[in-house]
Amino acid sequence: MSFRLNLPDGRAHKEEDVTQARLAAMRNSTLAAATPREGTPLPGDMRLDGSLSVDTSSPALSPGPGRRHVVFPDPVAFRYLSEDPLVQIVKSRGELGGYELYLVEQWACSRLSPTLVIVTYTGDPKSSVVVGVLSVPADEDEWSPRLKVYFKALQIYHARPKETELGELMVTNLSNFPSALTVIFVPDGDIKKHRQAFIVNEDLKRTGCSGRSGMTLSDPTPATQAKFYTTYKIHEKVPFFEAVMELIKLCQVALFTFGMLDQEYIDGLLCDLTETAIGNWWTEVGSEYYNMEPTDGILGPTTVAALLGMLIGARNRLSSYGVTIAKDVFEIESTKRGIGHFQKSQKLERTRRLDRQTLLQLHKSTAKAAAGEEWGVQKAIGATVSQFGKRGEILSGVIGTREKAGIGEIETVDIDKFRELVSGERAKWLWQGKPRRLALEQSERSIGDMSNMLNFGKEDEKDREKEKEKHKEKDREKEKEKEKEKEKEKEKEREKEREKEREKEKEKDQELERASRTTTRSFGYEELNPTMRTKEQSSTMYSAPTPGSSLSMAETTGGESGLHKAVFRSVADRRRHSLAVATLSLEQQPLNEDRWPRRLSFSAASDAILRWDEIVDLQEQPATLEEHLASAELAQSLYTQIFNLSKSLSPWVSSKIDTVESLEETYATQQDTLQQAYYALSDEYQRVKQNSAEMIAEEKGRVTEAIKDVEVQVAKLEYEINALVSKVQDVEDGVADFEASVVDVETRAEELKSQLETESWVHWAVRTLTGIGTGPNILRQG
Repeated sequence: MSFRLNLPDGRAHKEEDVTQARLAAMRNSTLAAATPREGTPLPGDMRLDGSLSVDTSSPALSPGPGRRHVVFPDPVAFRYLSEDPLVQIVKSRGELGGYELYLVEQWACSRLSPTLVIVTYTGDPKSSVVVGVLSVPADEDEWSPRLKVYFKALQIYHARPKETELGELMVTNLSNFPSALTVIFVPDGDIKKHRQAFIVNEDLKRTGCSGRSGMTLSDPTPATQAKFYTTYKIHEKVPFFEAVMELIKLCQVALFTFGMLDQEYIDGLLCDLTETAIGNWWTEVGSEYYNMEPTDGILGPTTVAALLGMLIGARNRLSSYGVTIAKDVFEIESTKRGIGHFQKSQKLERTRRLDRQTLLQLHKSTAKAAAGEEWGVQKAIGATVSQFGKRGEILSGVIGTREKAGIGEIETVDIDKFRELVSGERAKWLWQGKPRRLALEQSERSIGDMSNMLNFGKEDEKDREKEKEKHKEKDREKEKEKEKEKEKEKEKEREKEREKEREKEKEKDQELERASRTTTRSFGYEELNPTMRTKEQSSTMYSAPTPGSSLSMAETTGGESGLHKAVFRSVADRRRHSLAVATLSLEQQPLNEDRWPRRLSFSAASDAILRWDEIVDLQEQPATLEEHLASAELAQSLYTQIFNLSKSLSPWVSSKIDTVESLEETYATQQDTLQQAYYALSDEYQRVKQNSAEMIAEEKGRVTEAIKDVEVQVAKLEYEINALVSKVQDVEDGVADFEASVVDVETRAEELKSQLETESWVHWAVRTLTGIGTGPNILRQG
């Protein structure tokens, strides 16, 4: 059954896949205590299969305190709302008896409504609806924007809540539903089961193949199928349902490549957005190139041949230009890469779409090849043998193979010619019946069963991030309290660790002192200069002796054998290659922070990162006494520097690190405060924006009414002026008639005057004889 119904505005939501892992996670979470869920929303790449019948509900369906259960017959809305942090999944799939499910055609095709279906109450236990149950906060003020948008859209069309055994269900009365919208009865109450049938029937209806019969979710008639195969020249081996959806998908891929349609709408449904994109394509590209307008519908065979022909022709032109591109132009990623390479070579904006500028430049660059002068022998002069004679395609015309079609011949509006010249795996499968791979394209793997038929208000990413951040802020506050407690415990542990480190450092210092003493004692330093051992041995013990001091010490030391003295004296005399290392006491010089730049270069750490062979191998056994003494002096200098660094620079660096960490914590706190202020001001801005929009709309309505009133008064005034003009014209005609009468009277008066002023001889004779009458001077006398 079908009714004519209208369409609300909203945005389509892309359903996302749900795996078994998610169902298990839902089951584990709902088996816990019924408290508001904390944490991040469920992953977006999860999906419920229509065949899944696992019950993931908790044992009891009674809602927890401050919450209520809501039943959703729409699987996409259920999937989308289940990702809200404030929502808990109670039952992922169940049946509710006594209700019927209807699909609203305009909602599904517009991709603007937050839902696709409505539910009506029948009371018949034979009728049932497949539903999912979610637990939401009882207070609507706590709802997220997505929950408010969904329920507000349902209430616009008189949907009212009704209590059921599973929870609260939004029920619509068909008598109150707008008659401008078309509702389609869904058998078994499972919309996912009949998704493909709806898409195919809707596509056939919009392409003009199904006639004017009412929409149903049954299989198309044989006459409709035959008309589709004949109109679009589809190969008879291709299954009907797959052929219809594949044809629409190919056109949607072409529109996406031309930048007219988003990739998320490539699902085989000829929706309103696809029709709008087709019209835009003809306006911006098709009409100018083909010099015609289609006359066979929004997606007739002319449009299919023109749209797909130009796409495949663009692929041929890119290949002729030398761009690496897949043979099948409908491999989206490869095609986008090829377009991007061409745009880069032509210094165009890298949109990776065949926009108007890219098409013009592509046609200009391949005009000579399209004319047939270079196509086919372009790569004849190659560097490898593999570039020649591949099935006779490259050297066509040189050897006796059949001629290859030009790169632009497929750019046609004739569906028969397009069918003969079609290329690519998917297109050849559809029009020539050649087998194709069973694996789905990458662009199609992400498309869910009901994913793109609906866009849940398509909230801005900023709004979603904002909503997530609000919940994260609460979690952060709780975590901060826990972290403060942990920080106190860590401080105690750090104190203990610091004490241990100090003890270890003392032990290391003592070991260094012992090693130094052993070294100096083995070379006679302790006997040569006994004054080096002072109270502060750590700084004086490692001083490197100079050649002169060594000689004097060798001469003044007593108790040594003559051989030892002679050797030491000779070594001091011949020590031309020895190292006189200057020692610098860091403890005596205060550290100045200005010596370090604000941004250190890599050279400051290059010595520790870039390694090379040591000039002096400290592990190698010295072959001569000279090398042995040089190694000792170097080791002594290194030990002194290490000791000074550990005593002076290391505590300073540690203090600076602690300062940086404290600054980082301070800045993090300030950032959290700023974020909270930003969210508060953003909410206030949204409220002010909404209020201002309402005020503007209200004032606009008032101004419109006032303008209408003025227009009515103007019309009345014009009418009165027209009536007055007609009356004035009548008066002017009367005045003209009166003027003519006055002129006539004056004429007659002149004639009468002239008669009275003249006297005939008969009148004179009678007046003279009888004396009766007046003379001609009567007027003069008067």
